[in-house]
Amino acid sequence: MNDSLSYSERGISRIQDRRYDEGEADLKEAVGIREALCNYVPQSREANLSWALLAQGKFEECNTFLLDTLASRAKALGKDNRESVRTGLIFYALGNLRAAQRDWDESFEYHQRAWRHMRAAMGDKDFYTAIVMHKISEHLVLLGQNDEAM
Repeated sequence: MNDSLSYSERGISRIQDRRYDEGEADLKEAVGIREALCNYVPQSREANLSWALLAQGKFEECNTFLLDTLASRAKALGKDNRESVRTGLIFYALGNLRAAQRDWDESFEYHQRAWRHMRAAMGDKDFYTAIVMHKISEHLVLLGQNDEAM
C-alpha cells in the first residue's frame, strides 16, 4: 500500500508541474497496485487521474474511467453514498469533463450532484463544498442568473 501512495503522490506532483503523461502513468500504477489487493473501492486517486486525462484531451478514456469508478463506488458503498467526499469528487470531475466537451447541461447536472453530495457528506462549510458551489455559480452566470449566482 505504501507503493500505491508513493505513486499517487508523485503522480499528483507531476500533474501540478503539467507533466500530465508522467502523472497519468504514476496514478495508473497506483490504482493498479490497489486493485491487485482485491476488494478495492476507488478513492481520490481516480479523481486525480481524471485531471491528467482531461488535461491531455483524452475525453473518451476519462469518461469511461470516471463512469466505471462511479459504478464501482456505488456497488461497494451504495448509490449516492455519503461515505466521504470521494464520490462527490467523481461527480465534480464528470462535470468538468462535460464542460470541456461543451455539454453544459450535463456539466451543470453533475456539478449539482457533486454539490448535493458534498453538502450531505461534509457540510456547508467544507472546502470541497465551497469549490463545487463556485462552479455552480459559474453555471448560473452563464445562464444569466446572476442574482442566484451570488
